[in-house]
Amino acid sequence: MSWGGTGYAPGEFRALHAIAIDPDGRVFVGDRSNSRIQIFDQEGNHSATWTQFGRPSGIAFDNDGRIFVADSESDNVQNPGYEMGIRIGEYQTGWVKEFIRFPWANPNILPGNGAEFVTVDSEGNLYGGEPVPGPHINDRTLRKYVRVRP
Repeated sequence: MSWGGTGYAPGEFRALHAIAIDPDGRVFVGDRSNSRIQIFDQEGNHSATWTQFGRPSGIAFDNDGRIFVADSESDNVQNPGYEMGIRIGEYQTGWVKEFIRFPWANPNILPGNGAEFVTVDSEGNLYGGEPVPGPHINDRTLRKYVRVRP
């Protein structure tokens, strides 16, 4: 089974860059070049499109009903009004409630220098794979964000 194709319409993609299944079994697909997440059932039926998470490059869910979306490319050129970072929201409604901004991200130096991939452990700590996180172009790191409040 497969679904989708190249394009801009619901169910079509320009740059598939993340995929995750939420606790309810829905398939979340990060379509980075269209600056959106598309949501499907497991048969490929499109149910929603979310644009409030920027240019998604990583998607993860925790046990508390939260969705974490890494956005390693947003800036005023590629996605006006958005910044690179990790947006945290409710997975059922899509409401963004928190934002971790990448303070070192400087799109004027190198576009796309934030977390590309994210995952969450059983204690709610967030991990992000950062291909170019710092001032040195060859830096590669895995960053852990420790949960300090419920």
